[in-house]
Amino acid sequence: MKRKLSMEEIDKLKKKKGQRLQQDVTSLEAGADENAERAERLHSVKFISQSIRMLRSAKQKVEEMNAVDQQIDHLLQQLKND
Repeated sequence: MKRKLSMEEIDKLKKKKGQRLQQDVTSLEAGADENAERAERLHSVKFISQSIRMLRSAKQKVEEMNAVDQQIDHLLQQLKND
């Protein structure tokens, strides 16, 4: 019973963390798109630079999300095996 509760809690945390990180990624990508459009309109390197930084941050968030998923999956597997 205790193990089942722990697994359910881990699943909930995984979903919550995933949703939060996905929102961050979506927001960063939208901001990057806006900056790229501004750069194109205003012919400004400043906005291109900001856009690239935001895209890099979004990529890092995706990598972080994948790493967290792998860690959680590993923990869940250990719980199932115990």
